[in-house]
Amino acid sequence: MEANDRIRNLREKENLTRKELAKLIGYSEDYIYKIETGKREVSKAFLDTISRAFNIPRSYFFKDDELKYNQKTDNLDFEELIMENNINFYGEKLDKETKKNIIKLVKTAIKLKDK
Repeated sequence: MEANDRIRNLREKENLTRKELAKLIGYSEDYIYKIETGKREVSKAFLDTISRAFNIPRSYFFKDDELKYNQKTDNLDFEELIMENNINFYGEKLDKETKKNIIKLVKTAIKLKDK
């Protein structure tokens, strides 16, 4: 599935018209039509905007499988969310090593909870 198809599917899943989506994200209805129909390339800026609007990682629009983002339950995979997004903590961008340490910490906390 291509990014334009995923955009259309996401909009439809949210029961939004193109006009409603356009108003929500600040793009024209015509622009969204052209994106969804493949008549216009999907820009990074557009993907950033729509990702923020629906609170999903930009990677959602590029993966060939059904992703770790589960469309039926709106679940996000924590590790993917941490690793594939720019995340700031107290104003500082987290580097890759820090992100890995956070994931390890959360995994340890879950194991301790289950004891």
